Amino acid sequence: HDAEGGVKMVVHQPGVLAGLELADGFVHDLAHGLAPGQARGADLVRGQQIRHLEIGLGRIGRALVWRAVGVGMKVIACEPCPDPAFCKQYNIELTDFEDVLRRSDYVSLHSPLNAETAHMMNERTFGLMKPGSVLINTSRGGLVDEKALVAALQSGHLRGAGLDVFEIEP
Repeated sequence: HDAEGGVKMVVHQPGVLAGLELADGFVHDLAHGLAPGQARGADLVRGQQIRHLEIGLGRIGRALVWRAVGVGMKVIACEPCPDPAFCKQYNIELTDFEDVLRRSDYVSLHSPLNAETAHMMNERTFGLMKPGSVLINTSRGGLVDEKALVAALQSGHLRGAGLDVFEIEP
């Protein structure tokens, strides 16, 4: 939201940054209410209270874990096929999807799009998210019900969203 209560959408042009760089930038920028490019770097999150970040633990998710832990974030995740050694190394707490939504300050999606994950973020799941939290989706547009996302932003339930994918790409 901007100061007037309007929805501030952070958008990325495909091909400019890798999904990892983009998700990392969204976390930092949205943590401080910034538009992309206003500031970047680990110093933006360092020193804040410990935050929770939900991610899938595939290739991009693992790389984001390294960065999140490096700036003092506590990582919790919902992952169907976790690597126990990786989770232990980074002190990742594994839990179910709904618990992650309830506890996370930032929810970063790194999931494939299939029948089980289509619109996994919808009116019901946005309602489960911690008030004032942020959704980041650099994965697949179809994971998010965009109308429900706009409603969650306009109501003030979510503080922000960082997207570089849409159900129907522009």
